[in-house]
Amino acid sequence: MKTQNLFSIILIIVLAISATIKIIHHERTVSDMMMQVFPISWAKYLAWAQPTFQLLLSLALVSHRYNRTGLAACSVYFVLLVIYSASVLSGFYQHQPCSCIGLFKGLNWVENLGLHSATFLIAIFGLYHRQATVFLKSIFTKKERRLKKRTA
Repeated sequence: MKTQNLFSIILIIVLAISATIKIIHHERTVSDMMMQVFPISWAKYLAWAQPTFQLLLSLALVSHRYNRTGLAACSVYFVLLVIYSASVLSGFYQHQPCSCIGLFKGLNWVENLGLHSATFLIAIFGLYHRQATVFLKSIFTKKERRLKKRTA
């Protein structure tokens, strides 16, 4: 297994499990969404949109062609979750919504912030590592071409 894929595999597992749980327990997901800061009328749409987006991210990460895009999208997705968790903890909203919407039901907002930060870092490291690998491959490919020209 290539090292760059390890980051993607971790993210695929997290995203796929989270999406599957939200889809299997759809009614609970809708009620959890109703306890967030968003308008209640958005709950049924967000309860489908979030797991759908998570599954699309997973598919992008599985695909070699879209892996880089998937890692970048994961970075944005998880940084938005970090910002949301941090804004809840900072008292930005009039009331503190329940922390029930996350992957693990028993996590409080501090733990959710830690989980989202960790997954954000995994996505960033995966993106950085992939970029570095592509860059190094291009350097070595250019050197190989030069060597072939010299020997020919």
